[in-house]
Amino acid sequence: MRQPATALIAAMTHSGQVLAQRQAYGKGNEIPAFAALLDGVDLTGAVITADALHTQHDHAAYLHRRGAHNLAVVKRNHPGLCRKARGLPWSDICLDHYERGRAHHCDEIRRLTTAAFAHIDCPHVCQALQVVCWRRDLANGKLTIEPIYLVVSLPPGAATGSELATWMRGHRTSKISSTTSGTAPSVGTPSKAVPATCPASWLACATSPSTCTARTATPTSPPPSATPVATTSGPSPPSE
Repeated sequence: MRQPATALIAAMTHSGQVLAQRQAYGKGNEIPAFAALLDGVDLTGAVITADALHTQHDHAAYLHRRGAHNLAVVKRNHPGLCRKARGLPWSDICLDHYERGRAHHCDEIRRLTTAAFAHIDCPHVCQALQVVCWRRDLANGKLTIEPIYLVVSLPPGAATGSELATWMRGHRTSKISSTTSGTAPSVGTPSKAVPATCPASWLACATSPSTCTARTATPTSPPPSATPVATTSGPSPPSE
């Protein structure tokens, strides 16, 4: 008789070192396992990245108490927070970072914009981020445009757009490269360089193999300007 797979939640540095690992006893128990996983890890000055599942008020408050910063993906499981992030005047804010690469048989362009504002419905968060991903399939030429939204507790100026992009890239890379078995999770990884203006260490935490400086902007209340997810064979990605 086939034994059920063991579900694990793990925390790693962005260089790939496993700091802690814990059995989650099923996917539904990953959220309560978050704090228990990190209780034995020194989080002082660290930036924690995680899957959107862990964009939780309790997690943000826990990391703040532990002296860490939170870089969290915002999806529709938090509709109010997602709506506020999408509704910022992104088209009026200067671009912070631009990068071009190739992954999953696609050419990719990622454009990062950062906005600082005080009324985000998430504890201790200081900034919101928009990353617009342009992906062109090398096989058929199809272009997909997808906006991704994040929130971060780092204050404006504590990290450059390039540094924020590096932490997000490291988290994605670890999820792609991790070998998973059953429901075993993949985890994030990042930059080894530690600039003087940034926290001294970076930690990543994730719990599923699925997907998951700053310029200051004063938000008004314009209609949402976020680019919707689109699939087309039309215009070429921006080149800068």
